[in-house]
Amino acid sequence: MFLFDENDDNFHDNLRHFLSQPIEEIERLWEEKKNFRQEMIKEYFSAYSGGAAKRAAQILLRDYLN
Repeated sequence: MFLFDENDDNFHDNLRHFLSQPIEEIERLWEEKKNFRQEMIKEYFSAYSGGAAKRAAQILLRDYLN
């Protein structure tokens, strides 16, 4: 995953610079970030092993309907 902050004053220039690189360089950068990507997935996207609907309902009830 590559992130670009659209609120950054140089957002378009940064994005254009990144996308202007040869695909081999972008793929190298992608591979270089493999361990960080796996850790991010483990930490932020797969922290729970089920019950997402129940948790979402509880949050909605608690925060928006009470």
